Amino acid sequence: MTNLSKGKFCAMNAIVPPDELRKEFHRITAPMFDQVKLLLKEKSLLSQTRDLLLNRLISGKLRVDALDIQFPPARRSD
Repeated sequence: MTNLSKGKFCAMNAIVPPDELRKEFHRITAPMFDQVKLLLKEKSLLSQTRDLLLNRLISGKLRVDALDIQFPPARRSD
């Protein structure tokens, strides 16, 4: 395995795309990255909610026997 020293790195040539291409790439990909950030935030909030509710459910502080829970057809066991 060859180590990449600062001297070797500086001696390397890099192809830099034109500004217009970089702007177009950013225009196309920015909404995708925004969606990823939003989904990660939502995942975190859902995990926190699950953890809080699960603790209450296990301890008996939260009862679900009287709730009218509607499951999607694919999740029904009838």
